[in-house]
Amino acid sequence: MKRTFKFSNLVFVTGTGICILSVWLMFLQNRGARKDCQVRIYQKINPNKASALSLSRLPGIGITKATTMVKYRTENSKNDERAFGCISDLRMVKGIGAKTGKANEKWLVFE
Repeated sequence: MKRTFKFSNLVFVTGTGICILSVWLMFLQNRGARKDCQVRIYQKINPNKASALSLSRLPGIGITKATTMVKYRTENSKNDERAFGCISDLRMVKGIGAKTGKANEKWLVFE
């Protein structure tokens, strides 16, 4: 049996093995979470290795910007070279400016 559920702009199709969604967002929507809810970050995130879901937990970074960051990273990292070497490299991603970089400086580690 195939069922399709739509949450915002994310689609989840059961029974096919295809899953394009953010479990975190789906959980928050099902629980009736407020838009201003806070997500706690317990360890620093490496933007060169983190998933879109992990990056979406950062202040000012939603699932769309996080997905854009991952896409930029895969297109611009060569062999062992990192796409993001410092906070200013994040500005190369569309939608991320100086304010967003500054707000996330304490949550990011570039290894």
